[in-house]
Amino acid sequence: MRSRDPMAVDVLTRTVDWIDGFALEGVLQAVMSEDFVHTQEGVLQNPLMHLTEAWLAARDATGDSAFDMRIEQVATVIKEKFVSIKNGCITELPQDEADNWVEPGHQFEWYWLVFGSNGGGGHPALTALREPLRHAYEFAIQYGVDAETGGVCAALDEGGRILNATQRIWAQTEYLRALAFQMRDDPAVRIQLARQIDSFRRRFLHPTGWHECLDANGTIIRNDMPSTTPYHLATALDVVS
Repeated sequence: MRSRDPMAVDVLTRTVDWIDGFALEGVLQAVMSEDFVHTQEGVLQNPLMHLTEAWLAARDATGDSAFDMRIEQVATVIKEKFVSIKNGCITELPQDEADNWVEPGHQFEWYWLVFGSNGGGGHPALTALREPLRHAYEFAIQYGVDAETGGVCAALDEGGRILNATQRIWAQTEYLRALAFQMRDDPAVRIQLARQIDSFRRRFLHPTGWHECLDANGTIIRNDMPSTTPYHLATALDVVS
């Protein structure tokens, strides 16, 4: 896209139009029917987070300010529908849904998008999420990170109780990324980051790949290495190196 290749510009334009087809009453749905007539899965946090990441990348690559509005629209939906009034975290389901939960890894991932994007200064269109994410970052560390190993658990309830103690590798990489950014404002975090990198290397990496999931005791509970993980590894390495 940075090359301004007409084919790339055309693909981007058509993709943006296609994504707009997911909107229902102004809110993008997670899954639509093939004919884009029926919603198969409503609004969810995770697709909106990755869409935010995509809009940020499109804005950076094209310089087109039209993406600023799109970024701000997603941030507004997240603040209005997903920010918990109990703890400031971004929940997985909209706040009016029963049996909601918080994923610490996603708090760290959002923290990076809100504060570390746009060359480290954060994008102005995400300003509405700055205050909630400050609380979410602290909440995730307090309740979602094992004090001894630095392992990040999979899920908490809105009170901070662990619902799923599984430690997936992607959540660890997002914690590293968040710590790396936090270190810019607080040099004392450098020690914490160094310890976390060492723990991550010892617990999750091996000579031929990585361990996808550990339990709370450090036992390997998933041996495959899915293709979704290298993205998280690469983005974390880019920040901490």
